[in-house]
Amino acid sequence: MSPPVAVLHGKTSSGDAAPATTGHADLNPAAEASLVAADWHRSAESLILACVRIKDDLTAFGQDQTLLEAFLAGLVDGSVLSRSEAKLGRRAPKLFKLVKIGEHADLLRRKEISDFLPPSYSTMYQLVVLFEQLQKGEQGIKELARILAAGQGEISREYLSEQTHRLKQKRSGAKGVSTAPVRSEPIVEVKPGELTEGERFDLLLLTPSKQDLRLLRADYTEASTLQRCLPPLSKLIDPGAAIIIAARVSDLPVIVNILLPLCGSSRPSHILLARQPASPDVTDAEVFVTTESTELGLSLPEDGGWLDHAGPIDAPAVAARLCPAASRKLHVFAAAQADGWRCLVGDDSGIEKPSIR
Repeated sequence: MSPPVAVLHGKTSSGDAAPATTGHADLNPAAEASLVAADWHRSAESLILACVRIKDDLTAFGQDQTLLEAFLAGLVDGSVLSRSEAKLGRRAPKLFKLVKIGEHADLLRRKEISDFLPPSYSTMYQLVVLFEQLQKGEQGIKELARILAAGQGEISREYLSEQTHRLKQKRSGAKGVSTAPVRSEPIVEVKPGELTEGERFDLLLLTPSKQDLRLLRADYTEASTLQRCLPPLSKLIDPGAAIIIAARVSDLPVIVNILLPLCGSSRPSHILLARQPASPDVTDAEVFVTTESTELGLSLPEDGGWLDHAGPIDAPAVAARLCPAASRKLHVFAAAQADGWRCLVGDDSGIEKPSIR
């Protein structure tokens, strides 16, 4: 889903116009991008500053495509955006998230909030998504601070996503109706039965846990056990869809021999290391197993570069970067809801649990 154009054209989250600029005549897109990149990897506060600058620069450059492209190219050079994300321009989901963070800079800088923030844009964005589900004003800020304190330490995107989901469930139960969508990219929760008819996806991401892999490796009396217990994955995707599976090198036999066939694929097209291995022993190294999309293609790392560099691997973000043209994305074995994806979380990833005897 493309982000609301108004947001990237200088609207704040409250709908008011952003502060007027004096124009972009004195702004150098490459220099502005360089300042963003300098703040990108330093701290949570510097990351917020980078997002504020991105928001302001996008407003200042307005509809000048030449300046916008130069600015985005600078963000690519500074490793803030990938080339595929920059090609999407203002429609890039990541750019939408960074603008959203910039719009909520005052909230994120409050001490009762900032003390819990890691230098992670995806975590900050999920915090904003959660905040927009709370009451407006100081009451909402107090409730957000309480939720963060209950997390006992530095918060994660997964924790915030879970809290968002719980809040929506609570409101739905209290009102007896579905909650209104978040004013951002939608988070959609779907049960397996709701996916089996009609809807088809052009990108399938699977992130099986150790427990999921254990069940996939097990020997069953009936050969059809896994087909019966999992959603009909091969029927949920278009014929030319891309399949991406996040795992470790040691998991490759079960991925290639069991999980891919369950998705209707006979073999992978690429096995990509998520980052440079820490040692010659790559048994535990994280990888992404992909199949080639005949319709969309894959945007592979240039010059043998790594998919990620540091911190926890954000599988949905990596998958979206590998297949930027995908518009209907399904995530199976998800740990939590994720923006812009249909997600099957936890036990929802299976129609029933296979029994190991």
